[in-house]
Amino acid sequence: MGMAACNPRLGTRVNSLFASHYPERLGCIYAVNAGYVMRAAWAAIRVFLHPATAAKFCFPSSDVEKSFSSICDEETVGWLQREINLNKTSPFPESQMRFWEGPLSPDDHDPRGTASYVREYIEIASDQTDSPSHCPHPNISLKTEKAHRFSTTV
Repeated sequence: MGMAACNPRLGTRVNSLFASHYPERLGCIYAVNAGYVMRAAWAAIRVFLHPATAAKFCFPSSDVEKSFSSICDEETVGWLQREINLNKTSPFPESQMRFWEGPLSPDDHDPRGTASYVREYIEIASDQTDSPSHCPHPNISLKTEKAHRFSTTV
């Protein structure tokens, strides 16, 4: 995807969303293959952000394996590399446009995530319902349960 596919208001809306709802939950944002225009825009925007927030934005090299091997397992690094390469292709693959669906054949890339993620969070949920679904990540379901208990006792 290129600049033509980007909505200029997206950045301000994402920033507003994170600032209002997730102020200290963000670990890091990785902008892979950020071009010259993005880097120039970042240099201008960075001065308006708190230093702790600005430090959470990373512009890794285009070598995904080198950039992510210290924070991701081998399966995830491989998945990221394939995902990035598919997102650069033209015409854009139909499977990437319908990223919420599984691959048509078992050998195809799954845009929903790594094989272990799909097994643990998507296939289990889909087996339990009639429609495709996702299991919440354990840290999300625990917080939701605590919030629900708190709201019902007040």
